[in-house]
Amino acid sequence: MNEVVDTWNTIIGKYREVKNGTLKHEELIVFRVFSFLTNVEMNSVSGALYNLSPKLGSDQHQWNDLRATADAVASIGDNESAQLLLEAADVFENLPEPLPPTWEELMNSATSQLSEDFWETIESRIPNIYDFLETYTITHLL
Repeated sequence: MNEVVDTWNTIIGKYREVKNGTLKHEELIVFRVFSFLTNVEMNSVSGALYNLSPKLGSDQHQWNDLRATADAVASIGDNESAQLLLEAADVFENLPEPLPPTWEELMNSATSQLSEDFWETIESRIPNIYDFLETYTITHLL
């Protein structure tokens, strides 16, 4: 397991150094999934989603980073978690104008359109995502 975690940390460092310029496809998948996982651990699901939200000045209805993360989660084999992330992206992208002015209000608007325990379900899948990521890393990068 230490070798796997070292690989994840090396990929994060490599990404920061080159801003994604020289990451192989498999490394980019690991980067997206591992970044999401660490963001959830440090900031909860809400904080991780905030970090994946559209940048200021861009179309606030285009959740491309969240969709790319969902694609990466699917690429490691966890289709159930990927589907949850895509469902969240669909809801965020279809919130009516005007969008709520604060992140908390935006999350509340999205939550009102999802099942009651939606965010907790994503959070409960974190160990599964780690397991899939470990297997993917061993298979493709070690």
